[in-house]
Amino acid sequence: WRYSNMTSLEDPLILESGEAQNGRHCGRFKETIRKHPCKVTKKACCNCLVLTSLSANIALGLAILILLSSSSAYEPVFPNKPGNDTKSSCPFSSLDGDSYKNNIAATEISADFITLCWRDQDADVRGTVQAPYVLKVDDFWSSVDINEANAVYMGRSLHFNATDLLPGLNYEFSLHTLESKKDSRLTVRTFERGLCGNRKDIEAQKRNQATMKKDIQQCMINHVFSDEDALSCIEKNVELSRPCASCWIQEGHCTLKKCASKCFIPSSQQCKDCSQQYCFDECVKCTGLPSWTFPQ
Repeated sequence: WRYSNMTSLEDPLILESGEAQNGRHCGRFKETIRKHPCKVTKKACCNCLVLTSLSANIALGLAILILLSSSSAYEPVFPNKPGNDTKSSCPFSSLDGDSYKNNIAATEISADFITLCWRDQDADVRGTVQAPYVLKVDDFWSSVDINEANAVYMGRSLHFNATDLLPGLNYEFSLHTLESKKDSRLTVRTFERGLCGNRKDIEAQKRNQATMKKDIQQCMINHVFSDEDALSCIEKNVELSRPCASCWIQEGHCTLKKCASKCFIPSSQQCKDCSQQYCFDECVKCTGLPSWTFPQ
């Protein structure tokens, strides 16, 4: 028996053996059959599997103990506080509103929300029509552009607050009214926030979402004695900036410190639940990103 190439600690042990002389294979386990015959019995093969898995678990346990001992010296990373939101009055509420070129405007911009107002183009019918205004916004995370987006608002109001946005990104809004012959468009950029709340890091996180968790765990195990080397590993494999990668090193240390007994199998649900309970809040503060963007 031997290990196949393992990409992360979350991967199951995939073992290979030769064909048993009696044509049978080892129990319930999947095997890759080689040409040369296996010279051990079915019972011996299965015992070998148990011992191999036990060895792997012991190795993982030792790695966790080493990380726990090194995490006590790790200093948490705290990003600078974001700047104040920008606020302005709605230009259409003043007497000179007619001079404003667009029919839609942003009155408040933050890292995760944008408040909009628009010109009352359908004042004569607004009270009698159920939804004279239809507002759409694109969605970078879900790869939905403005032409394919569903309406986020339909109604009579002249204001809307778009929430749950990502920091450091451009959002395009489209306003359709009954009277207008074409939609009014407005592009607004949210503020950057935290160490990962910028377009470059968000693009990298989205691009590597499927393998990000495994890659970060493997970097920390492979470089158990050096956070600097682990950071370089995450930079290379996950394509995150070094400041952003430091947030995930911090999250890994937190999980090992507070959830070690529940994370002997890193992919388990109890490990995920523990990390989410005790470590996600600090990771949200450090990265500047909402937890729904974190890899599952």
